Amino acid sequence: MSRTGTRNIIVFGATGKQGNAIAQWLSNCNTSSDGLVFKIFAVTRDVTSPAAVGLAALPGVEPIQGDASKASDLLEEAAARLAGGKIHGIAFALFGYDAAEQVSSGKGVIDAAAEHKVDHVIFSSTDFFGYREVDTGIPVVEAKKVVEDHLFAVPSSLIAYKNIIRPSIFFENFVVVPGYASMIPLWNPDKRKGGQSTSDIGRAIAECFANPDKFSSHTILELAGFEGSPEAWMDVWTEVTGQDLRQKETEGLPAGLSEERLKFYKAMIDVQCDGRVESTKTLFPWMMDLKTFLQQSDLAKAPVKREP
Repeated sequence: MSRTGTRNIIVFGATGKQGNAIAQWLSNCNTSSDGLVFKIFAVTRDVTSPAAVGLAALPGVEPIQGDASKASDLLEEAAARLAGGKIHGIAFALFGYDAAEQVSSGKGVIDAAAEHKVDHVIFSSTDFFGYREVDTGIPVVEAKKVVEDHLFAVPSSLIAYKNIIRPSIFFENFVVVPGYASMIPLWNPDKRKGGQSTSDIGRAIAECFANPDKFSSHTILELAGFEGSPEAWMDVWTEVTGQDLRQKETEGLPAGLSEERLKFYKAMIDVQCDGRVESTKTLFPWMMDLKTFLQQSDLAKAPVKREP
């Protein structure tokens, strides 16, 4: 595929963490001088929301109202805005803990892409912790396997380029989700966990869209900017924040979790991530590690009380 000209990309869930990052990094490509320009249709349920308005201010980004449940209609609307122009790529992720909805939405996006012969589809799935071929008993994890298989089954004559992104733990969860960091001491000490920032997920996906031929042989991309034992995670946390998670009273899992989310969190305690830093950085050498992420977060910027 040519590295020049305009590529029209639809990003579903564009005001969510991953979708927003994808849209921003694609827009950043428009400021380069290599001749490749992206037109980004940022799908959001509310084009008047502050997040959507912020995206609209970025070069090449145009918010479009809707969601993945109406993928075919959205593709037709985007094509109409392009006066019949072609949609070259679609990026999507699946959110929440409704497995049936995830399967329905994921298949719907893929079917719409195949119907319109979209060149390139990228699905941001999940790290399967070594259980890709084994039933985990966790519906939302199994749902992503179904959607992956559905994409793999589409012939290349309908979708020429396909990439599955399998991110591991989101660094942002430790900053924005109450009680998330307190789970680290609960992790199995013999299992390594991996993680990355959502911004870097978006950047990786933008690079795939910009260089589809380069990544065509990497259908599955497992990501990790940092990996290590619980001790390694806690060491970095203490170094940057001054908070020693080992000395905190173990709070257990966060309160108020739904049954499905609780099941997912419990399973995560005892598993090992598939993503590896070495293989990730072979393709994405800029991938941020945990220390760098925390140093850029509010946890590092805010005054902290150093524990004795």
